[in-house]
Amino acid sequence: MDEEQGTTTTRSSNAADQHPLNGGSNDEVVINTQQRHLCDVYEEDDASSNETDDHRDHDDNDDDNDDDNDDDDCVEEEEEEENNDETEGFITSSSSSSLSLSNNSIDMKKMKKKPNNNMKAKVQQQLSNSSSSSQSSSSLLLITNFFSFLNTNDDDDHNNSNSILYKTLLPDNKGIYFRGYPILDNGTHNNGFTVKLLKFILITYLMIGIIHIIVAQLFNDRDRSLKLWHILVFESDLIVRDCVIFFIIGRLYKKSCSGIDNIFWMVTAIMANIYFESQNFIWFLQHSVSLYEIHCIWPWELWLFVILLIPTIIIIIGLHILKGYRENTLLIKLSEMILCILFFIAPMITSNYFHLHHWYAGWLLGMHCNYNTWWSKMTMAWCWGMYINGIAVYGRDPVLTCEYAYFLTLDNRCPYISCYLDALQDENQTDIIEMVPVDWMNCSAASSSNDYMP
Repeated sequence: MDEEQGTTTTRSSNAADQHPLNGGSNDEVVINTQQRHLCDVYEEDDASSNETDDHRDHDDNDDDNDDDNDDDDCVEEEEEEENNDETEGFITSSSSSSLSLSNNSIDMKKMKKKPNNNMKAKVQQQLSNSSSSSQSSSSLLLITNFFSFLNTNDDDDHNNSNSILYKTLLPDNKGIYFRGYPILDNGTHNNGFTVKLLKFILITYLMIGIIHIIVAQLFNDRDRSLKLWHILVFESDLIVRDCVIFFIIGRLYKKSCSGIDNIFWMVTAIMANIYFESQNFIWFLQHSVSLYEIHCIWPWELWLFVILLIPTIIIIIGLHILKGYRENTLLIKLSEMILCILFFIAPMITSNYFHLHHWYAGWLLGMHCNYNTWWSKMTMAWCWGMYINGIAVYGRDPVLTCEYAYFLTLDNRCPYISCYLDALQDENQTDIIEMVPVDWMNCSAASSSNDYMP
């Protein structure tokens, strides 16, 4: 009891010293009160945001401890009530500040809890909105993924070089040496131009020979008088010129070009040959592309087949136009095509002997499909397969057919032409008929005459 009385006396004396009437400092008491409330606010905020469950458990334990210590705190509460009575005026004056701080602490708790609930509600709303809109966007996503392979971005040269489809059979960047002596030097800055061109020519000759032998053994729809040595002797120089022009305009010398001695190119070219030889089994495809054939002989099945090919042709042309526009090379491509038309088409298109051989169409179109994308490479390889098939099966016949042959005969003054010319002068003979091209505009007259049909 003495110790309790001493404690009570000491506390009361301290409270009396702090009272304003006894010279105590109001500012110190207010500051201490504010600091205590601020500490409580920060502690409660941290506990509510980070350790809410632990704080609740801790409060339950504190309640149990408070029940055990109620007896010990009774005396202290009585003493505090006495002290509060003595300082009632001061507490009343400072109660507004403490209440405001406590209200602020409660508001801060609410502000911390409300955003969490709002965020959960927003997330749930976004999830519900995304789930509802996913069904409407799924069809668009499927369409986008379906056409994503038709992108106009350049192929990855690093991946292509490591891919088995684009792995070249022979190196491009090295020359040909014999015991250390250069036989064919590639140089250091030409990206293997010489070796690439030589490989292109040799592989073209090799494929022409293989296709010629296979077709001669399996099919009858071919030029039966054509021999392999005819191609080598009479058409070899023209084939080399075709290869050089195709190689340059087709940009096959560029470093990014994978060349033609790879699986991707060769398989595509072989598929083109299989397609053209399969025409032997499809009767309506056994027609040529000439003005008279198109106007007078083509059946409706062939017209329908061409109409079905138009969307594919439009897609390929559109992709090349889009690629040229994005790379700012569209004008270059257009100028190259215009020059090729002026040099290789315009001088001959008005002739009645004009015949668009498929070797010529493949050569003329394929060289312009030279972008570093898989669809452009495949188009070029397919067109070059057309070129190889046309020469291997029918020979490199001139586009102007017999008119060109007649010109060469007269220009070279071949003696056999005199028989033809003399016979034309004899009005009584009927064995030799003058070579006159058919009038493709008059189908009925052409069918009843013996005019030449290119």
